[in-house]
Amino acid sequence: LDANSFFNGINNTPKPNSHRNQFGFSVGGPVYIPGLYKQRNKTFFFFNYEGHRENDPLTAPLSTTPIGAFRTGDFQALLGSNIGTDALCRPVLAGQIYDPFTTRSVTATCNVPNPNGPGNVISVGQTVLIRDPLANNDLTNAVNGIDPVGQQLINFYPQPINNSISANWSAAGLGANNSNEYSVRIDHNLSDSTRLYGRYSRKLEFKDEVPAYWGATDPAGPGQRNPNNRYSFGFGASHVFSPTFTVSGNLGLVHWVEGNDLQSKGFKSSSLGLPSFIDTYSPQFPVISATGYLGEGPLQGAGQGAFPRSDATGSLDFVKVKSRHQLSFGYMAIALTENGGRFHPTSFNFDSTFTSGPDPGSFIAGGTGDAIASMMLGTPASGATGVAVSQISRQWLHGVYLQDDWKATRKLTLNLGLRWEIPRPLTDRLDRLARFDYNAVNPISSAVGGQNYLGQLVFATSGNRGQYDARYNNFAPRFGFAYQVMPKLVMRGGYGVFFPRQYPGTPIIPGYSSETPYVASIGNNNVPCSGCMLSNAFSGGLVPIVGNSLDGLTNVGFDVTAVSPERKTYYDQQWMFGFQFAPTNNDVIELSYVGNHSVHVVTSGFNLNQLDAKYLPMGNALDNQVPNPFFGHITSSGCGLDQPTIAQGQLLRPYPEFCNIGENLIPGGDGHYNALDFNYTHRVSHGLTLLASYTFSKFLDNVGGPTTWANTSGNFSENIRNVYNLAAEKSVDPNDITHAFVLSYVYELPVGRGKKVGAGMNSVLNPNRFQWFNPAAFAPAAKWQLGDAPRYFSDLRAPGYNNWDMSIQKYFPVHESIRFQFRLDMFNAFNHVNFYKPDTNFGSSQIGTLNASWGPRQMQAALKLYW
Repeated sequence: LDANSFFNGINNTPKPNSHRNQFGFSVGGPVYIPGLYKQRNKTFFFFNYEGHRENDPLTAPLSTTPIGAFRTGDFQALLGSNIGTDALCRPVLAGQIYDPFTTRSVTATCNVPNPNGPGNVISVGQTVLIRDPLANNDLTNAVNGIDPVGQQLINFYPQPINNSISANWSAAGLGANNSNEYSVRIDHNLSDSTRLYGRYSRKLEFKDEVPAYWGATDPAGPGQRNPNNRYSFGFGASHVFSPTFTVSGNLGLVHWVEGNDLQSKGFKSSSLGLPSFIDTYSPQFPVISATGYLGEGPLQGAGQGAFPRSDATGSLDFVKVKSRHQLSFGYMAIALTENGGRFHPTSFNFDSTFTSGPDPGSFIAGGTGDAIASMMLGTPASGATGVAVSQISRQWLHGVYLQDDWKATRKLTLNLGLRWEIPRPLTDRLDRLARFDYNAVNPISSAVGGQNYLGQLVFATSGNRGQYDARYNNFAPRFGFAYQVMPKLVMRGGYGVFFPRQYPGTPIIPGYSSETPYVASIGNNNVPCSGCMLSNAFSGGLVPIVGNSLDGLTNVGFDVTAVSPERKTYYDQQWMFGFQFAPTNNDVIELSYVGNHSVHVVTSGFNLNQLDAKYLPMGNALDNQVPNPFFGHITSSGCGLDQPTIAQGQLLRPYPEFCNIGENLIPGGDGHYNALDFNYTHRVSHGLTLLASYTFSKFLDNVGGPTTWANTSGNFSENIRNVYNLAAEKSVDPNDITHAFVLSYVYELPVGRGKKVGAGMNSVLNPNRFQWFNPAAFAPAAKWQLGDAPRYFSDLRAPGYNNWDMSIQKYFPVHESIRFQFRLDMFNAFNHVNFYKPDTNFGSSQIGTLNASWGPRQMQAALKLYW
């Protein structure tokens, strides 16, 4: 009775077989061993086991794979109508492929009109860059011909499933999710006032993060399996000193290993024509992205390997009751440890940068060029390989609290509390961490002379081991109240500051690991340098491992992943005010206002070496080559700092001796959530239980909201347009849902023994209504301009979500202490298609289209024995 997915249906893809089996049992009671241990009221045990075996049907989103002609270098199918003329009076066709190695400066002999207003964007006599079009879009006519590595990469793509040049590939697969889990617990009463417990849990899990959509033997496919095994211990004791004073203590350890087992594990990149050292340090298929097309290799840049992690916890809690006060106070400590690591994936990113034209920096270039053509000609826009390092990191978290629950009057209860959070900085057992000091004078200044260049990496020492400074000002006050206005009407409210447990961040260990960038161009991003070809990638070898021997000169000439010493702590301010009214004994109505202010939300994607927007009016002059003051002092670089000349724009950056500076988990976000909540609950009467809720809300922020398990930005890499003006990033959050309605009910049908006509039926209804956008309303920002569109438009929404989950259950009594339950569950019972958000990748042939949906109807039957 399971249904096929919507896109499987329209692409004539058969419904994959789906199997899910869940089984288990639990048993508990007093420990009684005849002849050995007979104290039934002293020691108790509990044991449970659960097994899970599942093959979940998954469908890859509708995507684009290269057609057969493209694989031979024939891109004539892309050619469209005339969209203008170039500076040499030549016609420009939509979809035209240009030869990147013909890029040169010329004097314009024709005016090129401005399509968006009066005047010209290029005038006669002006010096501009220009490229030559490839006749009939035949890549074999290019100066350097087809790159052999590019040819190898395109041959790994799956074949199209239809005759279209876009939206021509989708596939169905099965994602395995198998696990065995068990727990055992012993409780022992030493006396009526003292109790002990101990617990051990174990889970062995194996799941497919991404199915092998391309076939299990295809190394370029995205298949990714994640073994995730864990165990935990817990011990605790409590003692009642008096009827008004109790103490409890707990110790715990959780250890788990997150593995990454890639479909391409062991792949040798040398078989593609890349350097053989990649086989050693990156033994997997390269991560390939191509704008507008399907990617190759592991998704999300995954690397083969495993991360063992553990959390050790301890707490001591006291409760004292005095008069109308119940005081709770205590201490908590957590030690987070992470070991291991993964191989550094080799990656290449292709777009139309080098195959567009005629002037690669002009407005008209947006309608020309192609990412796969760039691949075939061997001109990636960027790429990297490297050597990863295993981390041995730890962070301590401490917290103390005091809470007073005060029954002030018969009608008024107050909750007063204060918590002090003390997160210690992340450390490395071998003291290899580094932070970035933005104000320190870099040692290269003395070699270059004439100017103090700011910014340098500072390595940990035995006296200052932390990745960042400790913070001792994380105080979190809480206040709440409940007041009985009338016998059936209660008013509630509260305010609190909360410091969610946070991911400490990836340890920054420069010098002990290395990343070697692919150099696509020297001087500016329009002209590929001589020898900058995919088949010549990383010809200079890997950036060497130097440890901390270079001190402040570490990573000069390359990108830097930075951590500021003054990293602030993310926290939430939350408040609410509302009423609860009970019109009858079976009905409760609640109306409340809820607010949240998120401060210092952590995110990534900040390039703190971004050129200040005040220089953008200089336009193409920022690409002008000028003498490089670092030449001879920087001998290797990922952005041309080792060349005699350098682009003017590089020297105007705040830290010109570096390429890009990306801060790791920068606490730069700010968010506001306000909501009006309405809830109606009808308790059991005539066999019916019902819960209806409606929320009207608005969620605004300048980075993605803290929605992940690590309390980091939901959109982890924000790609901030202007790091000097975060206010321009403020918009609705991607998780903003203005209207949300949920209806849940359970109805005991009057059918069966003892009923009028026992079975039970319940359901959940969750409808929301939104609409998507028209991509024709958008255009790319011109070079040297910042886009003026907000991060997200409040009136441009993803499609709505409408879902019914239903369950029917029947109990079969066998004995007064034994009964069976049979249950039939239906997820998306009416098989309503719920689309994902539309494609929003500018430059994609599918922008604005819906190419994936949530799961179709699934049904499962369950049998349970109560004894």
